[in-house]
Amino acid sequence: MKYKHRELVEPLEKNYLMFSIWRNKDGFLKYILDEIRKENSTIEEGFEKVDCYLVPSLKVLPYLKQIFLKIAHENNIHQ
Repeated sequence: MKYKHRELVEPLEKNYLMFSIWRNKDGFLKYILDEIRKENSTIEEGFEKVDCYLVPSLKVLPYLKQIFLKIAHENNIHQ
């Protein structure tokens, strides 16, 4: 519960990517992981943005791995 409220770390463009979900008229979904840039609500081929989230950049994933492994070792849940 203590991690429920998250704070974003600046600069956003460096630390995060935009994960977005797009849907067309037929209900087909398209998932896109892209740099943070100006907002688009439509994409070519008739897709419309349904939702989007900020996710950690690939550059910071090794640091997150170290944090998760440390927590796993402290709680004795890592093999």
